[in-house]
Amino acid sequence: MGAQGQIYYDTNAYYFAPGPPAERVPQQQTASGYISRRKSNRLCAFPTGESSWAVGSWSSLYPYAAAFNADLFAGLNNFNNRQIGEFNIELQGDTCWYPGSPYSPMFVSSNGYWTVGTQRNDYGTPVSFFTNTYGHDYIGYTNTSAYYHYRSRMQSSGLQCGMTYQQNMYMDGCGGQSQYYGTPHGLQIYINSFGLTVTRGNASANKY
Repeated sequence: MGAQGQIYYDTNAYYFAPGPPAERVPQQQTASGYISRRKSNRLCAFPTGESSWAVGSWSSLYPYAAAFNADLFAGLNNFNNRQIGEFNIELQGDTCWYPGSPYSPMFVSSNGYWTVGTQRNDYGTPVSFFTNTYGHDYIGYTNTSAYYHYRSRMQSSGLQCGMTYQQNMYMDGCGGQSQYYGTPHGLQIYINSFGLTVTRGNASANKY
């Protein structure tokens, strides 16, 4: 066992170094350059993606932000009580803002966190419970005055303007490790002469 620096692996609970008899060294510690192979073989599962659906309500704090839930592609896994977060939301285009606008260009907000299995309103109150589903994610305008300003411009021109984002989602994992899952999906906010259309992934909500 261990002749000429070679290591012998066994199901033995201890490792005996070569040479004269010595005290047994627990395998979990480093001994003669050997570090235990005993590691958890528990796999940490993650979703493979998600699909969105419009809740059918709008924020009571921001009336032009629509509420969406997301169903995780979970397979046979139950992800309830795991944490979901959004990160690195990228603004890919904004055709509503123009030079001379009384409002600043749209900025990116990226601080949403949710617990899988519980859906909460914008006051943080639980409103429903579904396995492998999380929400509400509110998408839309938080500045009502800015919305009305751009809506008026679209009414006078008969055109449409909007913003497009890319949203990345991640989930917490085993041992404190987090991981992105699926592929980034799009968020769109469109204003036209009829009102507002908000899209999250495959789902949309309209307000007139």
